[in-house]
Amino acid sequence: MTRRALVASAMALTVAGLVGFTVKASINTTATPQVPIPLAFSEGILLKQHAVPIKLPETVSFFNNREVMGIVAQDAAPKLSLGLLDLARYDAKSLGTVSSFPPSIKNPGFFAMITDGSASMAYQFPLVREKSTTANGFAFIGTPTKYVDLPPSSSQVRLSSQVMGSWYAGAQGANGYPSSYLLVWQKGPTTYAVWAQVPVGMALNSVSSTVLALARSTAIAPVITHVERASLSGRYFNNVGSQGKTAGNLVQQTLSLAPIGTPGYRSKDGVDYKLQSQSMPVAVTAPPHYTSTTLHPFPGLQSVRGALDAVKTIPVRLPTITPYLSESFWPRLSYRVDAHGYFVDMRTSDAKVPPNTPYAVSPAGLAGWQGTIAGGNLVQLANYDYVSADGPTTAPTVSMTQFLQPSWVSGHDDQGVYRGWVILPDGVRALVLSALAGDGAHTFVAFHVNGVPYGVGDYHNINQAVEMAASMTVVPK
Repeated sequence: MTRRALVASAMALTVAGLVGFTVKASINTTATPQVPIPLAFSEGILLKQHAVPIKLPETVSFFNNREVMGIVAQDAAPKLSLGLLDLARYDAKSLGTVSSFPPSIKNPGFFAMITDGSASMAYQFPLVREKSTTANGFAFIGTPTKYVDLPPSSSQVRLSSQVMGSWYAGAQGANGYPSSYLLVWQKGPTTYAVWAQVPVGMALNSVSSTVLALARSTAIAPVITHVERASLSGRYFNNVGSQGKTAGNLVQQTLSLAPIGTPGYRSKDGVDYKLQSQSMPVAVTAPPHYTSTTLHPFPGLQSVRGALDAVKTIPVRLPTITPYLSESFWPRLSYRVDAHGYFVDMRTSDAKVPPNTPYAVSPAGLAGWQGTIAGGNLVQLANYDYVSADGPTTAPTVSMTQFLQPSWVSGHDDQGVYRGWVILPDGVRALVLSALAGDGAHTFVAFHVNGVPYGVGDYHNINQAVEMAASMTVVPK
């Protein structure tokens, strides 16, 4: 099956995708789902360069993110050098690292990237060209070999029966994983590469295997010579300027792509496109009063329980204490699942909207960001605004009763950071990591049950994060 056929046949689970609309992919509950990469818009730009043949991956292991993901494409390439492994910069405001590609990419060749997201891209059709982009995500690069400036690599990997790739990795972070990866291979006078810097919300231990899968897919993919027809479907919630009895409109879209000059289509960036939309108003309704009951033990999380059935190799645990117990808002949930783990992002919404539905404008901003739940291979300590697990503790190990005493956290605050161990009531030992910021205690609690890693995050309340961890209960199948 060709990449175009794969793109056209994608159906079912919504994930944030190309230029702010969602692309759908089927879930295989017995294996890691494969999602066709919607790079069709980028092809119009990449075909403008004539320095190297264009090759892009056909599929990528499914991953999702808390923000809208986007595609950036340029008909020129960045220099393939070790400098690509050192793009991260510390950001004191977010207590984390931010990074960006150089604003000018001039080498002959091509560059296309799946990014963590860009507000300027969201829901604009089509928009793939940007002068610069944040450097979080996966990039695909092709350039004449004579422009490559990389030392020999001591780590080689076979990409196909005829192609060997060379691994390069950035400096190892406090989390124990490299900050970035570069996998390159040569095909005659052309060198291709897959580059990655860890996307937010993606399991750190799965990034290198994703890079390898992308490179192997690219290495055997046919050369792209022209834009082919494709059809992509998705949805988003248009909550811009809504008032009265309508909270917004749930917009279902079908985007059809075609070669330049196709009758009835509009042209942009070397591609013809036609966008068809259906809009359904979402009424303003009051959310229910959330409580934990025998019938609904996980307040506010009911809409994602069915999706979590795709997790096969570990018990799924959810908290019976959630941020929605004290909120008068609808849950705004997004999730990622595979056979070996799950990641659920919790926010608030003014309307009842299906999970994994991007919003045109994020309601309540950071105030509406509640926290995260994770299990298995998707537990990631390096979550947004959470403190690194590396470093000395700022507090001795205590029971949960001691921890919840009013002055305990403030008495063990070390320059805005709390890092310590808490023994939960069932005897589980949990690591509490918290950045005590002006808008709340951005906290992540990590622990193991029978060797399986779990974690919960709370964006505002350190006590609630620990209480959520203590309430984690196995979800019955």
